[in-house]
Amino acid sequence: MTALGASMVFANTPSFAGKPKPAKSNFTYCLNTSTISGQKLGLMGEMDIASKAGYDSIEIWMRDLETYINGGGKAEDVKKKASDLGIRIEDAISFPKWIVDDEATRHDALEQAKRETALLAQIGCPRIAAPPIGATEIPGLNLNHAAERYAQLLEACTANGVRPLLEIWGFSANLNRMSDALFIAGASGDHDAAI
Repeated sequence: MTALGASMVFANTPSFAGKPKPAKSNFTYCLNTSTISGQKLGLMGEMDIASKAGYDSIEIWMRDLETYINGGGKAEDVKKKASDLGIRIEDAISFPKWIVDDEATRHDALEQAKRETALLAQIGCPRIAAPPIGATEIPGLNLNHAAERYAQLLEACTANGVRPLLEIWGFSANLNRMSDALFIAGASGDHDAAI
């Protein structure tokens, strides 16, 4: 090949450096802050890390949000920081015992969920996890009762515009299979119930 021929081949070969970026995917990446909780960064620091690492969104812990607010921080500042960083606060992790048999505990759990989702709504977080906390040790959960209780949780949370996501825990004696979660979601009577 002559020098002229070689230059023509290279001129027609696409350059990786000059290649335009692909269009943004509909698939998004969300950082579960559990993975960095040992670093003790606080909520604002966790959002910085998520943004710097290229995540589209973040799943926060309620305890971190409450620590920030109780320390004098404001919900609107959390929302603004997420917006400034270009990330969404997609979900929150909390553990109200909504699924247990004890009525007083369930009542307290629903009140907790109402308080937490009111705060989450202020920061623009549309979802909260609903794991089977309190029903993980002894098998034999009545799925019909669980569906009724999930319906109550849905009502409590969606009043604030936040949707509880039914969560499966593999180590749990209950709600450890997709089929059980699907039954509970379907039997709750809510067409938008989410797993």
